[in-house]
Amino acid sequence: ALLILPYVSLVEEKVRELAEFAEHFSFGLERYAGSRGRFPPRKRRNKRAVYVATIEKANSLFNSLYEEGRCSEVGLVVVDELHMIGDGYRGAILETCLTKFLTLKSGPRIIGMTATLNNHQEIAGFLKCSMEHVGGPRPVTLAEHVKMGDIIYSVDKTKGELVSVRQSTPLSSPVNSNTFDKDCVAALVQEVLPERVLVFCPTKNSCETTARMLTNTLPGTGDEMKHKRTILVDRIRAETGHMDTAFSDMLSVGVSYHHSGLTGDERVLVEEAFTTGVLSVLCCTSTLAAGVNLPASRVIIRSVKIGTSILTRTRYLQMVGRAGRTGLSSTGDSFLLGTVSEKKLLCELVFGKIEDVRSCLDQESLALTLLHLIGSG
Repeated sequence: ALLILPYVSLVEEKVRELAEFAEHFSFGLERYAGSRGRFPPRKRRNKRAVYVATIEKANSLFNSLYEEGRCSEVGLVVVDELHMIGDGYRGAILETCLTKFLTLKSGPRIIGMTATLNNHQEIAGFLKCSMEHVGGPRPVTLAEHVKMGDIIYSVDKTKGELVSVRQSTPLSSPVNSNTFDKDCVAALVQEVLPERVLVFCPTKNSCETTARMLTNTLPGTGDEMKHKRTILVDRIRAETGHMDTAFSDMLSVGVSYHHSGLTGDERVLVEEAFTTGVLSVLCCTSTLAAGVNLPASRVIIRSVKIGTSILTRTRYLQMVGRAGRTGLSSTGDSFLLGTVSEKKLLCELVFGKIEDVRSCLDQESLALTLLHLIGSG
């Protein structure tokens, strides 16, 4: 079986989750992400194995199996976050990979999973499969909010309008008078502490800037929690062999950033600390929205942009979907931050429909795909 996931962090998490099952049911478990993965995979006597791979590695894995005449060894392909098929060049690779499996005479069963797909019948037709809706209403109530300027509005989905609730007030820093919470992020975080909060930022640099601001602004904690955070700092330092002072200071007050700049060991320890409540705030990039299972009580989205691109309705739903997950709390809330001049875009994000997923096999990506196919024989 082949499980295709969009990010390296997701592959690592899923391998950890499946390890116990692999041992109990005696099947092989192989990771194909980053520098990990053997091409072609080694043959197994009982032929029972699960390959957990990123999109790019899954495509390479198919190529290696095809060259060896071993495609029949894959009886099941599961694609999580199927809407990624419309995600630029990576979407083109995913579409190519699935098309290759679909063209096999005795191809595998293909299962695609997503919570944010509008034209599902069209995608089901491409995959030559039926479409099933699993689940019902969201089990945990989500209260969505929009902050424009210094006014916070609640999102009334029934009436399709924003309702003014209150005025936001920034926190002043007790540590550094030059630190200014201009977007009231620290104030929104402090309202729910010690509950966990995810702050989505548009870039890796803004993740770290926001984490530093929160470190200098949020109040301290009790001795017991300080001790747990000291242990966390020591563990990360022991695993990585180093740690800069700024990162250590963040962790000491329960704040961290989370992006691709973290090492694998740092990421695992930070995620574990957030899950157990040792860390209260993660300042993260949008990839975490579709990634690791790190639910929070509150989600704050700092900008309507991801890098230089505008946030989509699909990605917005993934982000706010992290708030108030089942088993954590009975409710959750989210805050989308923007300016008055961005009102139209803010309303499109909270009230609009999910975008249709479209093929990303344009002229350039199709040419590259054909070259890869020719190269693989």
